[in-house]
Amino acid sequence: MSNTNYSQSFEGIIDALTDVIFTVSGVGTTSFTLSSQGYPSNFAGVVQAITDLNYTLSGVTGGGGGGGTPIAAGSGIYLTTSGAVSIINSAITSASGTVFSAGSGLYLVNSTEFNINYDSVFQNSVSGHVLAAGSNTVLSSGNVLTVSGTDISSVRTYVAAESIASGQPVTFDAGALVVASAASGVSSSRHNVFGFAVDAAAASGTVTINSDNIVTVYGSNITADAQLTPGDSYYLSKFSGQLTKYTTTSGAISLADGYGALVYVGRALSQNQLEVEIQPKIILTE
Repeated sequence: MSNTNYSQSFEGIIDALTDVIFTVSGVGTTSFTLSSQGYPSNFAGVVQAITDLNYTLSGVTGGGGGGGTPIAAGSGIYLTTSGAVSIINSAITSASGTVFSAGSGLYLVNSTEFNINYDSVFQNSVSGHVLAAGSNTVLSSGNVLTVSGTDISSVRTYVAAESIASGQPVTFDAGALVVASAASGVSSSRHNVFGFAVDAAAASGTVTINSDNIVTVYGSNITADAQLTPGDSYYLSKFSGQLTKYTTTSGAISLADGYGALVYVGRALSQNQLEVEIQPKIILTE
């Protein structure tokens, strides 16, 4: 409402009533009425202005005017009404402005949670590796996924018979999963490389073994080097749980240098990734 000081006359009364009608229209009314010709400065004009004010007030309703279903609190949607005109406003904004079409696999749950239709979006694949329906089970624990099922897989879990570090070559000795070694002084069973440990495990703990894929090899698993040399071939080292090139600063693979077997295990793809291609052991003899 205007802060104008109205004159103490018919004209002042008319001005005050006109301002009241405009103020009411801002509250929200469906019966806004104001004479387009103005009101004469006499008793008749005062009565006409009061009549229009009364009619304007009759259209004021709760919730911003109008009937129908109320807008839920917190929805971000509201009405701005002025006179006979109502405008729908919204405080809702889009993070990206992208509209998701029907069939995209993206949808809202309870209007608050964003969700994804797995079959539509990922097409039953995880990181590009397709899982056959009904044949595999994926168990998740933190950042580790364990895949089990009827399909033959190069990644499986076993119980460690001794402490095994991530990236170490392993084998079976008397049916127990142990760290492999090509040394001449160990059981010949330890010369047979079965695969590589994907994660670490203590004795009697569960460990995931990769027997024919790409594995991460750390500096502690490499003899006489801090990292792999891309493109080079690698063999089982005489040092337990390590890999080695055929010739290093610590010596070559030979019986004279303490090796009991020559075991090719794979080719370096990068400084820490090995393409596992395990070959049968070749026993070294004089």
